[in-house]
Amino acid sequence: MINSTNYKNVPELRFPEFEGEWIEKKLGEISRIERGRFLPRPRNNPIYYNGEIPFVQTSDVVNSKGRITKYTQTLNEKGLSVSKLFPKGTILITIAASIGFAGVLEKDMACPDSLIGISCKNNTYNYFLNFLFEIEQPRMDYLAVSAAQKNI
Repeated sequence: MINSTNYKNVPELRFPEFEGEWIEKKLGEISRIERGRFLPRPRNNPIYYNGEIPFVQTSDVVNSKGRITKYTQTLNEKGLSVSKLFPKGTILITIAASIGFAGVLEKDMACPDSLIGISCKNNTYNYFLNFLFEIEQPRMDYLAVSAAQKNI
């Protein structure tokens, strides 16, 4: 067993330009976390779709392999007014049905409330943070509350 008072949080193998111990921080300290949005119910009302604005869905994130470039729907201006637009570089994480899948937006895209967007603050590299989320996906899925549909 490792004694936490004697344990140093330093990787054994590292690039020479890095030094010192890793610092553990809460997600809210290194990023801004916002939930996506799509207010209308039912969701399939055609007056909001078929515009020029990419509208990423949970399945798009699940199938992204870490980089979100493809999307299955688009919104028009009316649709954008009831949704949330996230900028390129935002990490998206699925929080309903398929839990904990993550990917980095490769362009600005709107998102529904089944996704959260994480925007990194200074000195936090989004692709590295996304990699950590990908590693933790099975754990997030395991911890998700299950009723009719899993959700976090």
